[in-house]
Amino acid sequence: TDVGQSGRVCDAGGNESWDRECNGGAASSAVALLETDVGQPELGPPGVLSLHRLHHPLFGPPHTHARARHASWSDAVYFGSATPASDPRAYASAVAELVRAYRGDTGGGGRGGAGRDS
Repeated sequence: TDVGQSGRVCDAGGNESWDRECNGGAASSAVALLETDVGQPELGPPGVLSLHRLHHPLFGPPHTHARARHASWSDAVYFGSATPASDPRAYASAVAELVRAYRGDTGGGGRGGAGRDS
């Protein structure tokens, strides 16, 4: 997703297309990964929505991405369920909070996220 001058947020909400569009950018520029798949996340634990800064492209299955060299946590929100259907409003609110955290980190206004769990 293009968020203006502050860069891109890549949503890994269960769609493989992010791999093509965003993962390749990690090799040449800073990429933020907004992880919204609470059932089978790429980098974090199930039930957590998270925002990461990618340092290297992610190749291979998710369990190989846990090493600190691939990404660093920027912010996270505990959702507590493996499906957004359990509480769609809370899910949408958590995603919005992480987008605000991203914008705060990149100077786009909002609150900065420094590894805080909500």
